Amino acid sequence: MLYWVFRLLLWGLFRPLFRLRCFGKQNVPLEGGVLIASNHQSFLDPMLIGTPILHRQISFMARDTLFDVPGLGRLIAKVNAFPVNREGGDLAAVKMAIEKLRAGEAVLLFPEGTRTHDGRIGPIRPGPAMIASRAQVPILPAVVHGAFEAWPRTARFPKPGNISVAFGESIPPPGNSRGERRAATELLSGRLRELQQMLRSLEYDRTMAVMPSNKIDAGEL
Repeated sequence: MLYWVFRLLLWGLFRPLFRLRCFGKQNVPLEGGVLIASNHQSFLDPMLIGTPILHRQISFMARDTLFDVPGLGRLIAKVNAFPVNREGGDLAAVKMAIEKLRAGEAVLLFPEGTRTHDGRIGPIRPGPAMIASRAQVPILPAVVHGAFEAWPRTARFPKPGNISVAFGESIPPPGNSRGERRAATELLSGRLRELQQMLRSLEYDRTMAVMPSNKIDAGEL
């Protein structure tokens, strides 16, 4: 219940503050386990990705230190966040993600491992391919664009701006071999960059004169 209340509040906030638009919502499966892998531009990203999705809840990995912040830790736990230690391999977080995926949930993670320093997408780590392989679920690429300008890691607070979110075509569950996981990681990296370029090319003009070939359609929240 709290998840949907929180989502409604964010809708009321993000719509005027960021003129939030979402593309490719039809690529988000209606049910079943799916691993959403997104670029990471700001602390807003989990909320920006979850807010446009009306038909299901999303769980997401969050830096473990956030759970130590009074009030914040309890709140994010109630909206489906679970902790991950970024300093090393957090087997407990990986196990939790796999369990949730096998139970048919949607799980969000950020394969760059940290927020961008310049707005560009950094190297994609192999974690999503490994987790998706273990859980045998598809990987759904997602890109947030404009959040870096609204809240760069050097700023204490966000400012108004234009933000767009896009969901691409899902990548089938990788096989168990190292080569298959590497191929899935490379495919994910390429699709994330394609989605980011698509959003950049729109120049926030709110028109869809040219649509890309990866089944992305405009969609109002």
